[in-house]
Amino acid sequence: WAMSGKPGMAVREIKRAMKAGGSTPGAQLALAQMYFAQEDQVASEETFRKLLAVNPDHTAALLGLARVAARRGDFEEARLGLQRLLQLGVKPEAIILDQAAIEAASGDVNKAAKLLSDAVRRQPEDARAWMALALVSSQLGDAKRADEALLKLKGMSKLAPPIRFALAQLALSRRDISEARRQLEDLLRAQPTHLGALGLMIQIAQMEGDRRQLEQYVNRLLSVDPRSAMGNYLLGTFQYLREQYALAEASFRVSLESQRTADAINALAFLQLLKGNLGEAETLVRESLKMNDELPTAWDTLANVLIQRGKLEEAEEAAQKAVAMRPKEGSVQTTLVRLYDAKGRTEDAIKLADELMAESTDLNARDRQDLAAF
Repeated sequence: WAMSGKPGMAVREIKRAMKAGGSTPGAQLALAQMYFAQEDQVASEETFRKLLAVNPDHTAALLGLARVAARRGDFEEARLGLQRLLQLGVKPEAIILDQAAIEAASGDVNKAAKLLSDAVRRQPEDARAWMALALVSSQLGDAKRADEALLKLKGMSKLAPPIRFALAQLALSRRDISEARRQLEDLLRAQPTHLGALGLMIQIAQMEGDRRQLEQYVNRLLSVDPRSAMGNYLLGTFQYLREQYALAEASFRVSLESQRTADAINALAFLQLLKGNLGEAETLVRESLKMNDELPTAWDTLANVLIQRGKLEEAEEAAQKAVAMRPKEGSVQTTLVRLYDAKGRTEDAIKLADELMAESTDLNARDRQDLAAF
């Protein structure tokens, strides 16, 4: 479960094993590490400390505590933890990547780069060290050293999934879509259920506007994680475009149960608008805008809600904000037609409707039907 990107499931299985009589130090260590992977610092630290209460020199637990300290921003405690490991006889090369990570996280990227250069000199086949060096070099703007590290990685025959995932992330940051896709496809061949890789493939399909690929990877994501916030939001979007409004609403609600995002809240608000539930629609869209007031679709939804509620001045303010962000979008311009009509500016409404029907290529079926009525 941990390798496939589901640390929560891993925690559950480890707890089952421990309850069945397998509460060994190894199981407790695995549990602490899975809590860490889940980003549950409190539970992770508590479990590491239980191990240390029995064995104060437990090196893996001490390393775990140092990593927890670094994650919460206590870099001095993290450094002290690593020094303690050196005092216990742990070899410097065993913790040099953690030292570099602590320095990078604390803001001393140059020191991190020096540590990583030393790491790859000592361990020239350590893919993790080369990957970290590539990332830090990119952060420093040292393209030459980053490219050298990447070239070394590409020459390695076997790369662990986390390294391939990091390579894909780095490729995306450099806008090298083909390399990102290659790394992700190799990763997914080894781990078909890797949630992070599926999420990045969805991002790539969105960037390229490849609807077929997008739906394919959304379906794969949902088969692994049926309650995925992103997966259900995108599924709801597909269902909305197919005019399957009841299914879309169910998908958006599942998405929001997992994570409340401005986009999904606005999508649900728009469906409530279509159903005539203006009160719920307005409450939802205002929540969306509170989270992100730079979301043009939410301003457009709010404008349409306010038009139907007869609050025309406020509707015009919302519509103009949507227009300012997306001046050429057909749905936004259609909202202006509805606004002009509601305000009695019939000639302006007809003129703009005619222009949109003749020129706009991105109108949905509902907008075309409304414009045709003019």
